[in-house]
Amino acid sequence: MSENAPDDDAINAAFREAMDAGAPPSPWSMSEAELHAEVIALCKQHGIWWIHIDTPHHNKTPHLKGFPDLQLIGARRIAFRELKKERKSLDPRQTTWKYRLTAAGADWDIWRPSDLLSGQIARELAGLNHD
Repeated sequence: MSENAPDDDAINAAFREAMDAGAPPSPWSMSEAELHAEVIALCKQHGIWWIHIDTPHHNKTPHLKGFPDLQLIGARRIAFRELKKERKSLDPRQTTWKYRLTAAGADWDIWRPSDLLSGQIARELAGLNHD
């Protein structure tokens, strides 16, 4: 990292400041970590239990590489969600998990910052507690 480049803490602080000021963040500048934090906050609001499989370099189980970022457990349904920055695509291992889970009838999807800002994520989380 260059000496003049902002660090992650500064970026996250600026994001939080913009959120607190009421200015909607740009979906183009939101990181996956920021999206993850916002989704977890919504999970807590909606009473959704969640499991996050940490990054592959921490997890030595080969068949879990590419597994969705979040497993979401509501009162009535379970869902798997991959979190991505705007316009970032799945890698081949993530695509394999997508097809494996959907073939088994699982609720799988990608969530991006624009889904957070549109309210789609909050609606889907609320839906996990209803039939």
